[in-house]
Amino acid sequence: MRILIIARASYPLPASQGGTDAYALRTATYLVPQGHEVFLVGQGRPGPAFGDVRFIRVPTTVQVTSRYRPTYFLKGFLLEIASLLTAVKFLRREGATIDIIHCNSNLAVLVLRRWFPNKPIVYTMHDPLFRMGARTSLLERVVRPVNNWLFERAALLRADHVIAVSSEIRSQVERVIGPGKLTLLYPFSRPTVGPKDAAPSSLPGDGPAPYVLSVGAQTGRKRFDLLIRAIARTRHPVNLLLVGMGSDRPNLVRAAEEADVVDRVVFRDQVSEGEIERLYRGALVYAMASEREGFPTTLLEAALSGTPTLYFSDRPTPDVEEFQSDFFRFIPSLSEADIAEAIDWVCSRSNGGSVDRRRIAGWARSRFPSPEAVADELGKIYADVAEAA
Repeated sequence: MRILIIARASYPLPASQGGTDAYALRTATYLVPQGHEVFLVGQGRPGPAFGDVRFIRVPTTVQVTSRYRPTYFLKGFLLEIASLLTAVKFLRREGATIDIIHCNSNLAVLVLRRWFPNKPIVYTMHDPLFRMGARTSLLERVVRPVNNWLFERAALLRADHVIAVSSEIRSQVERVIGPGKLTLLYPFSRPTVGPKDAAPSSLPGDGPAPYVLSVGAQTGRKRFDLLIRAIARTRHPVNLLLVGMGSDRPNLVRAAEEADVVDRVVFRDQVSEGEIERLYRGALVYAMASEREGFPTTLLEAALSGTPTLYFSDRPTPDVEEFQSDFFRFIPSLSEADIAEAIDWVCSRSNGGSVDRRRIAGWARSRFPSPEAVADELGKIYADVAEAA
C-alpha cells in the first residue's frame, strides 16, 4: 500500500525526545519493511534515520519553544497548518495513488476529510480526551476544552479508524464513537542495540556518571522542575540529563539555579538516534515526572535498553500500573521528596550490583509490543479501512 503519514511538525525530525513527531517517524520506518511505500510529512531534513521512507519536508525551521503560553499555542497551531498545507500540496499532485492517510492530529483529520472526502483516514490519538494538569495555565484551561470537546470529538467521528495508545484513551474514545472502528495499539520503541554494548562511562563533556536521564518536550505538564529539585535532595551524588526542548526551558534553568544544582543539571536540545540509545544504556535510572500522558514511549525505550525506570504522576495512564516490576516502578506522587527517595533507592541497588540490565531488557521485550508486531497490525487496519472505503 501507499501510505501518507502526517506529523504535527512541532520539532524537526528526527528529534530524539519522544512525542508525536518521533512516533510518526517511527511508524513510517517500520511500515517500509512490511512492503508498504510510505510518505512522511514533517519538519527536518532527510537522513539515515528515515531509511527508505519518502520524506516530504515542511519548509520551516520554527519550533514550539516559546516561554510565553500565547506564543507557544500560536506556534503549535501555525506549524500544524504548515504541515497540513504541505500534505495538501502533495495530495493534489499524487493523491490518486495514495491508499491511506494516517493523521496524528485532530486538525489534520478535519481539514483533509473536507478537502479529500474519499480518502480513507486513520487517526492516532495520543493524549487522554480530557485531563487537566495541576499547574495548567488560564489560557490552557480555555484552549484545552475547546480542542478536546469540539475538535477532538469531531475528528473522532470523521476518521475511518481510530488508534488509541492506551486503555484510558480507548475507553474515552469508545464513549464517543463506540467500539466498531477503534483499536488499542500501544506505542513501540525504536530498535535498541541492547545492554550488552558498552555504555558511556561519563556524561559526555559534563562530568562523571552516574546520571539520571529524562527525555521529552519541556512543556509545563512534564514536571522536569521536580526532577531538578529532587536531584538537590538525593543522598547519592548523581547528575540529571534532560534531553529535549520546549517552552518551559527558562523555568527549568531558573529551578536549577534556585536549587544550587546548575553544575549537576545538563540540557541537550537534540541528539542523534545512536547517541540517545547510548544515553539510555548509560543512565543509572530513567525518570519521568508528568501530570498528563497517554502512554509515554520513552518509558518503553528505557526499559528495552535495560535501564531501571521510574514514572512519577498523580494521575497516570492505568496501563503503566499493570506493567510494574522491581525495575519499572510507578510512584503515584509528584513530590520532590518522593522522587529523591526513589532515585536513592535505585542508586543503592545499583551500587550493590543487584541491577541486571539484561533481565530488564528481556522483561520489557516480553511485556511490550515489538515494532514488527505493531507494523503488522497497522497493515491489517489499513487494509480493512481501504477495503471498506
